[in-house]
Amino acid sequence: MSGIFENVELRNVQALYLAVRSLFRDAGLAEADLDARVLTAEALGIEPRNLVLEYDREISTEVLTVITRYAEERLAGKPVGRILGKREFWGLEFSLSQATLEPRPDTETLVEATLAFCQTNGGFDKPWVFADIGTGTGAIAIALLSELPNAICVAVDISEEALETARQNAANNGFKSRFIPVRGSYLDALNGTFDFVVSNPPYIRSAVIEG
Repeated sequence: MSGIFENVELRNVQALYLAVRSLFRDAGLAEADLDARVLTAEALGIEPRNLVLEYDREISTEVLTVITRYAEERLAGKPVGRILGKREFWGLEFSLSQATLEPRPDTETLVEATLAFCQTNGGFDKPWVFADIGTGTGAIAIALLSELPNAICVAVDISEEALETARQNAANNGFKSRFIPVRGSYLDALNGTFDFVVSNPPYIRSAVIEG
């Protein structure tokens, strides 16, 4: 076997996953185990949680070709979300585009804090009207809509491409009718009264954006 799996005996899915995990650990990737599980499962066309159930499955040439490409891209520094073109957030799946950043797990703390506010100020069933500034993929807004069944969100972004990505994510997750995308710069696009406003603006330093 040639390439990154040279001298590795890939008898089955378990051996493949362990080989990918070992490569990622050796490279010092922060989430080596998770990245290996997600990419291996994607190459197999299954959910990551079901990977262990497929451990005895033989590896096809097609799967090996795909996982080799995934692993090489990850080792070159490309994030998993960019490799797959999607990212999970709050148990929901979000497509990415060139105009959006990846929703990160730590941003779920903002969703949790907002839900705690809602719980103590009228409950989840209240017809909340809120805005999400710099919506990007729409992850924060859509996560909140998934927990607040009567809420409506006005989602603002300066990028039309980002808004289209967010609009599609809202539709794919079943919240299109309660997700109102608006193009604008921060609060300039808004008028009227909102129960609350959420935002997680980009925090990447200008000097490192191109990298």
